[in-house]
Amino acid sequence: MKISKPRLLLMAAVLAAAACGIKAPPIPKDSLKIPYPVNVGLALQDDGVLVTNGEDNYTVLVEKSVNEDTLFSNRMFKRVSMVNPESVYLDKDVKEGLTYTYRFRNYNAQYNTYSVPTVRTIKYFAPVKLGEVKIEQHVSSACVSTRLNSVTEYAVVSVNGHEAGHIGENGSACFDLPNSLVVSIIVIPYDYNGNAGTPYETTLKRDEALVLLPPQNVRALRERNRIVLTWDKAANVDGYSVYINEGGTVRPLAKTDITLYQYNLSGNRGCVDFELSSERNGKESDRVKVTSCP
Repeated sequence: MKISKPRLLLMAAVLAAAACGIKAPPIPKDSLKIPYPVNVGLALQDDGVLVTNGEDNYTVLVEKSVNEDTLFSNRMFKRVSMVNPESVYLDKDVKEGLTYTYRFRNYNAQYNTYSVPTVRTIKYFAPVKLGEVKIEQHVSSACVSTRLNSVTEYAVVSVNGHEAGHIGENGSACFDLPNSLVVSIIVIPYDYNGNAGTPYETTLKRDEALVLLPPQNVRALRERNRIVLTWDKAANVDGYSVYINEGGTVRPLAKTDITLYQYNLSGNRGCVDFELSSERNGKESDRVKVTSCP
């Protein structure tokens, strides 16, 4: 039987399809829905801008442009780096005072294409920070000295939670020490726009042998018709004085050489204000106040 030429061509096409399989048409790149970067960020460092890629599965293409304050400026983005998932890159190609716009795109390696961009803008300047902090402690005062960098206008010194002084261009500030054995010191730098930088924190331990402090950690316990005052025992103290403040009039109640005093209430009384001091060699410390309420 003679087979016609058209039938031979049809059979050849069927056999080729059966042998190789029928290939699907390629997927257009613009139809891929690659998620745009979300977990990306910028942070100021001493020597550049730290670019962070917090994406779990995508390498991120990072591009950058300089924001120029000109009317007809054309923003041109230049490639910075490809940052792997959960990685960082330090961009050192920055200048003080310039504002940069960073553009991030997730990269799909299988199709060699990118997502729509995410944009972040940052103005580069050296972080607001302090140089080495030194504290010179005296019997009743202390001085804090440090170096302020070019973008730091001043620093605030707080002692036990209260503002005690400012550090300016001279780089130091002195203040009186409060009546406590342990003194908490926090130094916070500020830039010229009032933005706070990284604080410095420390504590000072005062010498009980040199400083006459009032009783520490005074507690007032009310039990029915009496108030019991207790406090910590201090070294090199001869005794303690207990006072009561009644409507602004302070009168002495007792002197004691132990760290406990009991005050008996008369009738139903509201809050009672006490003041306590320490004594050594005939000298009396400042007084500490404590209030007992029902």
